[in-house]
Amino acid sequence: MQRPVTDRPGLQKHGLVDALVPTVTRKNVSNKNHQDSMEIVHKTAFPPYSITLKNSQHNEQRTDRKLVEHLILEWKNKNGFELDITGRFGHEKRILIFANNETTFEELFDQHKPSWNINEVQDELKITYPPLIKLTIMHSFINKPLNLVRADFCSLEQVKKLMDTGRISIGHMKNTLKQYHPPAKISKCMKCFSHHHNTKECSSQVQLCVRCGLNHPFNNNCQNEIKCVNCSQDHYVGHLACPEVRQIGQNQKIKRTHLLINQEQDQHLCYVFNKQTFPPFPSSPIQQQNHEDF
Repeated sequence: MQRPVTDRPGLQKHGLVDALVPTVTRKNVSNKNHQDSMEIVHKTAFPPYSITLKNSQHNEQRTDRKLVEHLILEWKNKNGFELDITGRFGHEKRILIFANNETTFEELFDQHKPSWNINEVQDELKITYPPLIKLTIMHSFINKPLNLVRADFCSLEQVKKLMDTGRISIGHMKNTLKQYHPPAKISKCMKCFSHHHNTKECSSQVQLCVRCGLNHPFNNNCQNEIKCVNCSQDHYVGHLACPEVRQIGQNQKIKRTHLLINQEQDQHLCYVFNKQTFPPFPSSPIQQQNHEDF
C-alpha cells in the first residue's frame, strides 16, 4: 500500500499539509483522481472567455480566485444570475473564465454585442472573395440582432461556388452558409382582404371584418370567432400559417430563383457576329463614293 500523502518528506516540516492535501490512501487517491479528471473534462466542455485586466496595482495584487469571486458577486447584483464558473490567469494580464454548465455559458454570451467587428471581417473577406460587396448583421422583427450575417456579392458565379461547398472561410474558421430568401412581401386588399389586388382595384361594395371575414358594422369589438376570409381557417387574414399566403410566398421564391438563373446566363452569354443576323446599315451615296475612291 502506498504511503499517505502526509508522509512525504518536506511537507509536514513547513506546515502545508493540512492546507493543501488531505490524508488519503491509494484507493482514495484513485477515486479522487478519477473524479477530478471527470470534473476537468466537464469544466472544459465550453471554450473559455478571455478578460483583459486593467493595469492597476489593485488588480495585480488580487489572485485569480478573488477575481472570480468578485465577478460572480458583481454579475449576481447586476443581472440577478449566479455564475457557475472557474477562472485562472492566462497570458498578458488576462484571466480565462470557464463556464461549468451550459446555462452559465449562454448567460455570459451576450448576443447583443458580437465578439467580432463586422467591418474587420468584411475587409478580410474581400481579400479572399473580391466579388463581396458588404456584410449585414440580420435582425429580428423586434430589432434584436440575430446570429446570422447576410453576404452580398456582385458575382453570381462566386455565389454558386460557395453554395456548392456549403462553407465560407473566415480566417481559420469555416462557417456554414445557406441561400438567403428575403421575407415575402405579400400585399392584401384592405376592403375584401384578397391577396390578388390592392384596395384601389377592389370591386367589392362591402367592407369585410378582418377578424371574422363577415360583413357587419365596423367596430373594434367584434366577438365572432376568428376566421380567415381566404382559407376559412382559425387565424387572421394574412397570417403566415395561411395556405394561400404560403403558396404566394413559395411562388415568389421560384420567380426570384428563375431571375437569378437568367441573370447568370446573361453574364456568360457570348455574342457571335453574324452578317446575316446583323446586316450592315445601307450606305449613303457619299459613303459609297468615298469607298469607290479607295
